Amino acid sequence: MQFQLFDLITRLCQAASFKTPDGREIKDRKAVIESILQRNGWQFDQRIVEYLLQEGPYRTGDIIHILNHLQAMFASLPNKRISKKNIKDAIQLIDEQTLLTELETI
Repeated sequence: MQFQLFDLITRLCQAASFKTPDGREIKDRKAVIESILQRNGWQFDQRIVEYLLQEGPYRTGDIIHILNHLQAMFASLPNKRISKKNIKDAIQLIDEQTLLTELETI
């Protein structure tokens, strides 16, 4: 018995299709980070964002997790000025959290 579903085929051809980014491309991670920062009204030093893009995790959930840690770290600072030590601490936090997420996937 052979089925031919021409109606289904034509409907599927007309449907919209989307590619879900997997985070392997920097432009995808950048879009995710910018969206999260904008949605939450957060601002980080550009050096921190660039480091997160280059050296941070690929998965969106892991990126969100690190951004939440960064926000908590900077929210506890008494002044709004970011020192070199703060940037160094943020980079260290990114490295540590990225390593932890990679170890969890093993």
